[in-house]
Amino acid sequence: MRRRELPCELLSNFRILVLIFLASPVTASVPELSVVDCANATHTCTSRTEKCGILYHTYTLGCAQELRGKTPQGLCLDRCRLDLITLSSMVEGYKLVTCKCEPDDSNCIIGKDRLSECWNDKINFTEYEFNNHSARASSCADVRTRCKENELCYLAYTYYGTSCRGAIERTAEPCNEQCAASARILYAVSNGYFTCDCQGEYWCLRENSLIGTKCFGNSSLKTQSALALILFSTFLSLWMR
Repeated sequence: MRRRELPCELLSNFRILVLIFLASPVTASVPELSVVDCANATHTCTSRTEKCGILYHTYTLGCAQELRGKTPQGLCLDRCRLDLITLSSMVEGYKLVTCKCEPDDSNCIIGKDRLSECWNDKINFTEYEFNNHSARASSCADVRTRCKENELCYLAYTYYGTSCRGAIERTAEPCNEQCAASARILYAVSNGYFTCDCQGEYWCLRENSLIGTKCFGNSSLKTQSALALILFSTFLSLWMR
């Protein structure tokens, strides 16, 4: 049976794509989600944005037991987790969830400490902490399958997919604050959505690369995605011989 030949232009285009991808300045648009004090964050959410105010009210009801320390063994129940994820899907809500208490505001400090049990991972980490995060043992296929089977993680994944669609599909589109907030929440509840092992799968490497570079400033992920393109183009080259 005669092997189908691919046009040489296809291989050339892949190699050009690698060069463009490596040269593209995606790291320049990493958004800074500054930590604000909780009084200002609460005021901004409840006074300036009607939707955020509604979500904040829902959160205070859904997490009432957690905030009072009345849950069994100090655990965070799923209703509170869901309300926190929904609230933090907005930039104003994210800044409220990650706000900093005043040193003399004991109620705020205690409440924040109790809600820390609601996340599998840290939320407001620095770029340095993300870049130096230890690699996860699980494959990305396993991490993402488990995420879609878990109500909490799937909710975070849904908000992330909506907010970051442009950043994922278009290399030149920057990561805005909304996308960055959603990506950080997904990372916090998924146990390593963006630091798992793609095992060479191109689209996984591409997504991790674009979001990791644009939203977290991780340039090493960009290199991994470029290597995937190189391997794919090499495979085409060998196949055409």
